[in-house]
Amino acid sequence: MVKVDVELIREKKKLTVNVKDIDDLFKQLNVNPTTVLIIRNNVLVNVDVKLKDKDSLKLYPVISGG
Repeated sequence: MVKVDVELIREKKKLTVNVKDIDDLFKQLNVNPTTVLIIRNNVLVNVDVKLKDKDSLKLYPVISGG
């Protein structure tokens, strides 16, 4: 388990959570992974990234239009 800071941009919330990986984070926060972009320490990452203690994550909603 690692402790990470998470900012949910759409909900305007900041949390600190203990998680195993990104999948665990999504489960704990009840977030659909296809609806967000993951920014870790100011870098866009995918769901396979290994998290480290004290990482700072931002979950941005995916917006599409036409």
